[in-house]
Amino acid sequence: MFTKVEEYFEGPPVKRRKLEVAPWDLTKIRIKISKHMVWLAIAFLSGVTWMLYFGVSWSDYFDGSASSTTLSITAAISLGAYTFAGHMREQTCLWICPYARIQGAMVDKQTIMPTYDYYRGEQRGKLNKGQFAEGQGDCIDCHQCVAVCPTGVDIRKGQEYGCITCGLCIDACDSVMTKVGKATGLIRYTSLDEMKFNKPFVALYKRPRVIVYSTILVLALSVLGTGLFSLAPMDLKVLHDRQPLFVQLSDGSIRNKYELKIMNKTHGSMLVDVNFKSEIAHLTSQRQHRNITILSGNVKSVYVYLKAFERDVGDNSAVVFVVTGKDAMLEYESSFFTPKSMR
Repeated sequence: MFTKVEEYFEGPPVKRRKLEVAPWDLTKIRIKISKHMVWLAIAFLSGVTWMLYFGVSWSDYFDGSASSTTLSITAAISLGAYTFAGHMREQTCLWICPYARIQGAMVDKQTIMPTYDYYRGEQRGKLNKGQFAEGQGDCIDCHQCVAVCPTGVDIRKGQEYGCITCGLCIDACDSVMTKVGKATGLIRYTSLDEMKFNKPFVALYKRPRVIVYSTILVLALSVLGTGLFSLAPMDLKVLHDRQPLFVQLSDGSIRNKYELKIMNKTHGSMLVDVNFKSEIAHLTSQRQHRNITILSGNVKSVYVYLKAFERDVGDNSAVVFVVTGKDAMLEYESSFFTPKSMR
């Protein structure tokens, strides 16, 4: 996406290089600001999307309820996306992203990927007054294939681990071949065996390597799909108030405060009830929490105040909160603290 945005605002590589060396004027400033604003927007959406996996709701960012931790992590992820995908694209592909290493371990001589036709392109050389010299190959050494490559790979030197098989070198080479009156396909998607020995393409189902990789992929997707479809319709987290851990009331009882974060993962609103269970004798809540409405995709904070006398709290001070909805019931264990707990 960052590459597409850059190409939309600044044009192909040749125009981008000219823009970089051009003096700063209103046009250049407008282009640069527009590009970086869109980059920052994409980076921010990346950070927010990542945080949504951990129970944060979209509304938290707009109603001011997002915690400082949430905002800090979102900012860090957004800054990382903006830096690595925008300004360090080549270094990220070569040294940080594991995709190239994984791909390098999986390919063989029958793998279809961008390949330079050495036998047709060599001996490469510049055109002389628009004409090819005798014995010269079709490659005119224009370096367009290298210029458009996100990782700076020269595909003419052979297949390298830095190649991410995006095919930009193919498009660049085909456009040059068309201009000089040569057939396209000097760089094309093919295998080394087909290029060198003119071997016919081997059907995927006849290649053991493909069968093994496909089996692993199907199993991984099956596990992932099963996990996604078996997700609970809601999520529950309980945060015990730590400042202070407990409050001693005028009647001598001890009160603890809990924040229950209940997330609705369904496509419609839901009603839930909040209860608790514990071995602590005479543990009571200051109020009942019934028919709590949670909108789709939202996180509802419910504050529960429990109190008990210290003499009634034994060795087991566990408190289990139970949230019951129409199609699900979740439990979360916390603790009830007293002055005795701090001794």
